[in-house]
Amino acid sequence: MAAESYHRAGSYLDEVGVFCQQSVTSTLSTTYWNDLFANWYTKIPINLAYNAGNMWVDAINYIYYTPETLEDGDWGYFTSFLAGDFSIRIFYHDPTPQRVKI
Repeated sequence: MAAESYHRAGSYLDEVGVFCQQSVTSTLSTTYWNDLFANWYTKIPINLAYNAGNMWVDAINYIYYTPETLEDGDWGYFTSFLAGDFSIRIFYHDPTPQRVKI
């Protein structure tokens, strides 16, 4: 069952590659990366502080969810999504507040 989930998750790599490439070249431009690594000693801690809550939730989800407890049972997608979400939060945060429409 888990192998099948990983196989299905891998089938989306072409789409993921396109979306990741678009985000890296637009939102995370060369200027962004240069600034991040030039000032890593302040930028990375700010990103970690800003994203700590979401990263905590990702870690807890790894601990408590299993292939049997997921709603759709797609463990491969779930673990890949969490790994990507957790890792990108080290390098990026969006400081603009989101407006919620009521």
